Amino acid sequence: MNPWQEVVERIEAGDNKDLVELLRGFGEVGRRAVAVQLPAHLAGRVGQGWAARWEVRDRAAGFRLAGAACLGGAAQVAAWLNRRELRAVSAPETDAARILSLIEDRPVKWREELAVRLVRRLRPLTRRGWPRSGEGWELAAALVLKTGVDVPDSDAFVAGWAWRVTERRQTGEAQDLAQDPLLDQMVPRLFHAQGVAEALAWQNGRSTMIDELAALAAVGRVSRRTLLEGCASRFMAGGEGGELAPFVTLRRRLGAEVAEIPVLDFVRLLPSAPSLLVELMAEELRRADAAGAVNDELWAEAVQALTFRAEKKHVTAGLRWIAEAAPSRADGALPALATVFGQDTPALRDRAVRLAVALAPHAGELAREAVRQEAGLLPDGPRGRIEAAFGEVAAAPAEPLAGAVLIARALPGLPPPSPRRRSWRRGWRPSRPRPRSSSGPSPRWSSSAIASAVPSRGRCGRGWRAAGGDRSTPTATSSDWPRTTACSWRDACWRSSRPTTAGSSPRS
Repeated sequence: MNPWQEVVERIEAGDNKDLVELLRGFGEVGRRAVAVQLPAHLAGRVGQGWAARWEVRDRAAGFRLAGAACLGGAAQVAAWLNRRELRAVSAPETDAARILSLIEDRPVKWREELAVRLVRRLRPLTRRGWPRSGEGWELAAALVLKTGVDVPDSDAFVAGWAWRVTERRQTGEAQDLAQDPLLDQMVPRLFHAQGVAEALAWQNGRSTMIDELAALAAVGRVSRRTLLEGCASRFMAGGEGGELAPFVTLRRRLGAEVAEIPVLDFVRLLPSAPSLLVELMAEELRRADAAGAVNDELWAEAVQALTFRAEKKHVTAGLRWIAEAAPSRADGALPALATVFGQDTPALRDRAVRLAVALAPHAGELAREAVRQEAGLLPDGPRGRIEAAFGEVAAAPAEPLAGAVLIARALPGLPPPSPRRRSWRRGWRPSRPRPRSSSGPSPRWSSSAIASAVPSRGRCGRGWRAAGGDRSTPTATSSDWPRTTACSWRDACWRSSRPTTAGSSPRS
């Protein structure tokens, strides 16, 4: 039996263990014989219909083993392993171990190239359910560890690693994260990869992967500075609240020192960051301010950003921060208080008014003018207190009610009658309406009368004349037959059913 036939029989039988032993014993000639026929054989199977495609997917592990052992270049093997029909296997770890055993005699450069190509071909995970690490991740990771090659940039690989750690903890196969061989390479990339937030926040029992990273930082296994700077860089990159939530939790767990707070970056993020992140940054900025790490200019920018936010809890935090500030910061505090005058919450508005009145003796002219401009939005009572402290305030003009404006548009004109319709009407003459007699008997539309009066399609003209039609009536053309014949039949039926008296004319 030739090598190709032996390989096909084992693939179809699903005997992958025997197939591995057979492929290991092949020489160069046997591998070439299989490599020549394997792609065509798979294409033929897939082209036989959906049932055959499902059978191929059931035997994907055998096809993967044969391709990895017999195909030539690393690019060809990577493309073969990433075919749609062959990507999913039931036992990814077993599949990876068998493929590694079949390619261990390949050159080191060849295996490194294959590892890089497999990592770059990984796809972001889109489906739900377990396993969540993604198709092909086990083999790519095994090759990376076997060859020692640097992992290329791949969000799918980083997310796959995070999910693989979570899966092992979920299924009870958890190993100490500190002993994970990919930990040192993956931790700095967690803060830049997309799709890792859910895996980091996945809770198994009472802990998450975030808890484990914080614990490793506490014992020095993972650099605390790397985690803090990674969180800050992730905040600067932006994103939705759900994507940033695990990193907010990690930074809280780490407890950044005052020297580790990026004051300028956090102040600039306050106006647009998600609410969860704003809360964390406001807390850290207040700690930095208490330690003297926030100058007056940045402080004024921070409180104005907080009072400008739509969330009431952030406005409250800004007012509380202003209340704790020294009177020398009045020029920076008053513009922030003025933005609260337009709030629809009376408690916030009244608190802003009280703080503004207390800071009025320490304010400069520019800050006082900013308060007067916004005080017109206040009700009469609070506005009176502002006038007593800052001078005359002009009431804000009432906003006119905007009504709906209806615009009548001219209707488009009717199109002129088509030339075809005019030429059609020239070929026939409609019958005159005939009033029904109120004294005569009502016509009876019997089937015999209609059958005798209605002409056939081919004898339209004779039927018209037999019914008493005028011989001078124009004869309809073949193109006008449907409508002309319909008129002739209607007129003939009416004449045949109309009661007549002796001596009367059918036309009368």
